[in-house]
Amino acid sequence: MYQSKNLSLGGHQAFSALLEESSRIARVAIVFKDKSIFTFYGTTEQNGLDINRFDSQFLAIIESFRGLNSSESKLAKPLRLKSYRVKKGDSYRLLAEKSPIPFDPEQRLRLLNGDYPTGSLQVGALIKLVE
Repeated sequence: MYQSKNLSLGGHQAFSALLEESSRIARVAIVFKDKSIFTFYGTTEQNGLDINRFDSQFLAIIESFRGLNSSESKLAKPLRLKSYRVKKGDSYRLLAEKSPIPFDPEQRLRLLNGDYPTGSLQVGALIKLVE
């Protein structure tokens, strides 16, 4: 390990170092926030590429670490699974229209419920939805 240093990022304790790993140099950083630890790891994919060409950019990414403000925090709600009893008229297409799943929600709902790729809903069945 060389070029190690203690940091303060967004008011949180952090540590960064350059490490040699399998004949390559890697930048590693750890940020301690509340009860969580955030780890950053950067290296070159090919042996022989100089980490110094990229290290300043990677350090800038690490140093940009900060907590979310209140408006960002409202947007950062996790997706959760919810049990749902299928009603008459429900279809994966209609449920997908209301789903927060960003890409191809209809097929992802089918997959989540064991109906991929062409299964359909049965009235009264208990399925999983994402909210």
